[in-house]
Amino acid sequence: MSNSKPNFKIGLKINDLVQFTISPPLMAEKHFEYLMNPFVMVSLMYCLSVNVTGFVHVGFQAYTLAYHLITKKHVISPPWIRLSSFHMPSHPICL
Repeated sequence: MSNSKPNFKIGLKINDLVQFTISPPLMAEKHFEYLMNPFVMVSLMYCLSVNVTGFVHVGFQAYTLAYHLITKKHVISPPWIRLSSFHMPSHPICL
C-alpha cells in the first residue's frame, strides 16, 4: 500500500503539468475577440505569468519526487526540505 502512494503523487503532478500547459491557450481562445481591450490583455498576461510560475513549481516537485523514487536520495538536503515545500495551488488559474 505504501508503494502506491508515491506513484499516485507523481501521477497527480503530471496531471497538473498537463493542466498548466493547456490553460493559457484556452484562456486566450476564450477572450480572442476582446484582445484590443487593455484590461483583457493585462488579465491574460497575469494569468499567463501565474500559470508559468505554477508550471515551474509543479515541474520541480515532480522532478524531485521522481528523483527520490529512483535514487532514494533527496535533491534538497533534508533539513531544508520543509522550507522548500511550500504549497501553491496545484491547479491552473483563469480557466
